[in-house]
Amino acid sequence: VRKIIFSSSAAVYGDNPALPLKENEVPVPESFYGLTKWMTEKYLELYKKLYGLDYTILRYSNVYGPRQGANGEGGVIYIFAKALACGKPITIFGDGSQTRDFISVHDIVAANVAALEKGSGEICNVSTETEISLNELAHEIVTLAGYDDSFIHYTEERKGDIHRSCLSNEKLKSLFGWKPSYNLNDGLKDTLSFFTQREKNTK
Repeated sequence: VRKIIFSSSAAVYGDNPALPLKENEVPVPESFYGLTKWMTEKYLELYKKLYGLDYTILRYSNVYGPRQGANGEGGVIYIFAKALACGKPITIFGDGSQTRDFISVHDIVAANVAALEKGSGEICNVSTETEISLNELAHEIVTLAGYDDSFIHYTEERKGDIHRSCLSNEKLKSLFGWKPSYNLNDGLKDTLSFFTQREKNTK
């Protein structure tokens, strides 16, 4: 193997208020998911030091897009889109003021392709550097699905959830010549369309 490109996560930073978060922030993960990502980063760093194996670590913000979650873990947009495609309401854990930095899988793919030849031994965030609350997200996606805010329900917040998350993408832009190209509204339309069509095909 000539090089490993590792899919890391914004979860390594924990609930850090210094937004947008840069790569030099000290990781303080608050979930086992974030902890495993950070530990794998450290394994790669040590393996390169001991054996010379090249790597690039890409810390994704919140990824979404068509086909997400079909055979694995799905994020909040997947959960919302799948429910709305079935005509079901969506549920927010907590009061919805928590924020995320949502990035399309299309932009993630572009960053990974660029990392084949760039970013040796580097850690780079992959993000839109745009902070949006779950309340804003929920309103936008239920509207696109043809419903109103009565389709948004709330329940108790979950332990270990980060309240605010937004990643700086300046390093990736500088090193890779990369920039996000997919806006959230178009991405939500594509994702909703995929799950709506899939639901129709299963009937």
